[in-house]
Amino acid sequence: MGDRVEDHTVLLALHVLDGQEITASVPRHLLGGDRHSFVAEVAGRAKVAPDDRVVVSLVALLRACKWSVALWLLYNLPLAKSFAMRRVDGETALSWAVYKARASQDAVSVVRRLVELVPADAMVRCPTSGFLPLHDAAWGNAAPVVALLLCAANAGAIFTASRSGEQPHAVGLYHHPATFSWPSPEHLAAAAAAIRSDALPGVPELLARIAAYPAARPVAPPPSA
Repeated sequence: MGDRVEDHTVLLALHVLDGQEITASVPRHLLGGDRHSFVAEVAGRAKVAPDDRVVVSLVALLRACKWSVALWLLYNLPLAKSFAMRRVDGETALSWAVYKARASQDAVSVVRRLVELVPADAMVRCPTSGFLPLHDAAWGNAAPVVALLLCAANAGAIFTASRSGEQPHAVGLYHHPATFSWPSPEHLAAAAAAIRSDALPGVPELLARIAAYPAARPVAPPPSA
């Protein structure tokens, strides 16, 4: 596969649903380098030779935190929904996006777009742990706005237990006791009730809405006598 369409674009081969493959011409500056090193990083390989044909999934892009490329594709691909819906080992692109998101603004934009395209994926459990994407977001210590987006698509996730009996807030507080900053489940539910996945506000408004709610903190044990 050729590297160039024009000097400012690069061809990428992409996985979509039902085993289909498509080719997209992506702005070169989004890759942060040449095509071969970009594809090698996304594919988890040491290198990719010029004549290698590597087909990339959205999950692979998100696992490598290639937010700018993922966001461009999700807005510009004619088959963006099929690209977003393709799972890898039973796991959705949405679950990987929220796990990797942290506080990245580009990541928040990717999550927002995924919730627009495939809101039902907010209800898909991991086949092994029983985690919903909201659990994955808590496990990865995603910003509160990511939790708000997920709850806009699946309000019931806030109080849903995993296979081991953990609700999302418990996952976040266990793995990130000093830095987990989501509002309480009740406050998160209240914030999400005002929005829905079919009419999402822009990221700045979402950030303003969630900032109105304080971070939940675990209750400190009483001092010993």
